[in-house]
Amino acid sequence: YEISTKVSRSLVEKARKYGINLSELMRKAIEEEARKRER
Repeated sequence: YEISTKVSRSLVEKARKYGINLSELMRKAIEEEARKRER
């Protein structure tokens, strides 16, 4: 599946400034949240 989300321009700019890969970050955050809920 492919999903999209809306992120404010200022937040995207901060992510770029700090070299944050938003796709990777979202994938990891979803995996972590799923693990928490599976407990």
